[in-house]
Amino acid sequence: MFPRTHSSFVIKILFVIVLCLLLIGAVVFSLNGGASIESAEYEYANSNSNPTGLVLYSETIPVLAPHTHEDLDSIIDQEHGEIIGLRSGTYVTDRDLWVTKIAWEVENAPIATLHHFIFTKQDKSAILCPNGFSDKEEVLTVGSDTTANELAFPQPYAIFIPRGTPLDLETILHNPVPPFGPGGTYENVRIKLILTIGERPAYKPLELVRLSLEDPACTPSSSTFDVPANSVSFVKSMNSPISSYTFKEKSNLALIGAHTHGWDRGEEVTVYLNGQKLAEFIPKRMNANPWSWATPTKIINRTVQAGDTVTFTATYSNPYDEPLIHEAMGMILLVFTPI
Repeated sequence: MFPRTHSSFVIKILFVIVLCLLLIGAVVFSLNGGASIESAEYEYANSNSNPTGLVLYSETIPVLAPHTHEDLDSIIDQEHGEIIGLRSGTYVTDRDLWVTKIAWEVENAPIATLHHFIFTKQDKSAILCPNGFSDKEEVLTVGSDTTANELAFPQPYAIFIPRGTPLDLETILHNPVPPFGPGGTYENVRIKLILTIGERPAYKPLELVRLSLEDPACTPSSSTFDVPANSVSFVKSMNSPISSYTFKEKSNLALIGAHTHGWDRGEEVTVYLNGQKLAEFIPKRMNANPWSWATPTKIINRTVQAGDTVTFTATYSNPYDEPLIHEAMGMILLVFTPI
């Protein structure tokens, strides 16, 4: 789902993946698994009186076993049965947080087993799709095709989370055998989310909005679209509440992250501003592992006006005689700050 350095904006991200995300990135799935936890396991870094960080943990999976995944299999197919859901429970912030960096780790398993996570404010409805798979306002959604395992903002930018906000972390792990994943058997696996906290008040609050080409849009089980059989460079576009964003005020569009499935022959994500091409995102292989795809993020640093609209498309090919069902994804993450 991000660039490594920039004079006014630094963003890093790593994944086998996502778009997640964004991330983005992101990938998205409605979690039904995962134990119910009344309150999250957490700890402050440094000290409780003046902390420099907040660490949230998911529940622990005793054994994460490998499974077989084939071409045209959908990770969100309930019959596939290879997705493991985690929930952190809810942590209610006891102070205002200016988050200057978010990092994530998979403990006791490769980072490649992280399919995506969704980090949300539980007291706010989703910005664009309150009836969608993620019905709460997202702080950050990240998928497996990103290029680093952290997202960092230099001064004067930060994500503001006010005191009293209930935070929640939902995660999907996916552990197929090669060539779709690392395979292997791992014990006592959990996700750790690390928030670096800056000292107020020298920050400008960022806004992050995720868009998706999910079809159908805005339903609890949505996050994907289908690709027809025997298609070459099939272009998916949508006209839905979550496939475009119109800016409410003059803003600086700092960067855009994209999420697509290179391993499913996702070829490109193209972003438009008021109908004119703004940026292209092409997934790339990160290393010799066939599952190691990443979609680089791009710095935009462009002033947009109130009423300007972002739309996008995703391009896939499918050489098989059967359609790719519930598996293709196209998402982007807009990172901006009002001027």
